[in-house]
Parts: sequence; C-alpha cells; structure tokens
Amino acid sequence: HHSRHSFPTRRSSDLDEYNKLVEEAVSARSTVEALEKELEGKQARLANLKEENQQNLAQLNAFQDKQKKFQADLEQKRQEVATYDEDVKRAQEELEAAIAENKQNPTTETQNKVKKAEDKKQLAEKQKKSAEGEVNTLTAELATLTEKVSTLSKEILQKAVDTRTLEVDIKELGEKLKTETGAAESLFQKADEAEKTKKEAEQAAAVAEKD
Repeated sequence: HHSRHSFPTRRSSDLDEYNKLVEEAVSARSTVEALEKELEGKQARLANLKEENQQNLAQLNAFQDKQKKFQADLEQKRQEVATYDEDVKRAQEELEAAIAENKQNPTTETQNKVKKAEDKKQLAEKQKKSAEGEVNTLTAELATLTEKVSTLSKEILQKAVDTRTLEVDIKELGEKLKTETGAAESLFQKADEAEKTKKEAEQAAAVAEKD
C-alpha cells in the first residue's frame, strides 16, 4: 500500500489508506479501553477476595479456639459424670448396708441412716443426670462447631484457588494490555504519518497543477 504515496495524483487511495488506519487505530483504542475495564474489575475482585479470606481466616481461628475450649469442657464434664457415677454406686452400697442393719436391729438411728443414705443416693443421681445433660449439650455444640470449621476451611481453600486463578488472569491481562496499547500507539503513529503523506501529496499535486 505504501508505494501509492509516491503517486500524488492517486489522492483518493491516499484518503482510503488514511481512513482505514484511523479506523483501525480507533478500534485498537476501544480494545485497550475494554481491557483496562476488565483488568480493573478483576483487580477489584482480587482485593475483595483477599479481604474476605482475611475475615474468614480470623473467623476460623475464633472457631478453632472455641472448638478447643468445648473439647476441654466436654472432657471435664465426662470426668464429672464418671465421678458422680462412682458416688451413685457408693451411695447405693451405703443404702444397702443401712437397710440390712435396720432390718437386723431397727432403731431410730438405723432408720435415720437409711433416710440419709437414700438422700445421698438421690443427690448423687441428680448430679450425675445434670452432668450428663451438659455432656449432651456440649457434644451437640461441638458437632455444630466442627461442621462450621469444616465448611469454612473448604471456603478458604476455594477462595485461595480463586485468588491464584485471578492473579494469573491479571498478569496475563496486564501483558495483553501492554501489547494492545503498543499496537494502538503504533497505529495512531501510522495514521499520523499517512496524514502527513496525504498533505504532502496534496501540496505536490497543487504545485503540479500550478505548473
């Protein structure tokens, strides 16, 4: 195409060439603008992802601390249940002994012993039942928390993968943008040169006509 510029008389083709270059340059600039917009969007998404992951990690740490505390509390409550269970057995033995003694030789004292042993056993049973209730509550709470930890861990992993993918995308987009910006700049330069050539051709033609 460029050889045409040496013929000042073919002005219409110079004009075509120039218009075509301008069109290409404008189109290239649109591409650059679209890429810039896409890049901005992805950078914003990346910033959000990183922010969300920070929050998720903080929450996960809080959940895991709570989990440890629940596990320790649960262990303690289970030990309490075992202790109260021993108390119930001991109270049962004392009650049986008191009943036997009262049967052999009933006195007010032996009757009181039976009553006392019954009360002791009832109290031990009540304490054991209460501790068992707490064990059940803690077990349920721990299960819920463990589920939350698992879900959150999966979310964190997924977001880490998404972050990595986005970072790669952003890098590629940045490189593409560099290339496209260079191409657009070069097209505008070519259009400028074509305009210069066109003007020179017009001047030469005008001179030729004068002559």
